Amino acid sequence: MDIPLLTAGESRVYEALIDLGDSTVGDILKQSKVSHSKIYDVLKRLEDKGLVSRVTKNGRQVFAPAHPSRLKELVTTERERITTSEQSINTITKLLTPRMNSSTSK
Repeated sequence: MDIPLLTAGESRVYEALIDLGDSTVGDILKQSKVSHSKIYDVLKRLEDKGLVSRVTKNGRQVFAPAHPSRLKELVTTERERITTSEQSINTITKLLTPRMNSSTSK
């Protein structure tokens, strides 16, 4: 299943963690089918999004999924970011439009 706001790899890793619960990288690799060379980057991005946490148990890194309700929080945050960007663009457009209309062709 593709989860909006996540890459395909992020979706696979997050879904694997939901199914597995707290897991090591090896278990996540097997379940998610994400390549070994990309797994730590994907996990880091999921951590940055608040979808995964990392702890050390018995000297090994273990990853845990955040509750799926966190996905809705991500959408809310993205919506707020887009609204802010839209407001900025509207302001910039209002400032630039008169300049364009008053310029002369060379």
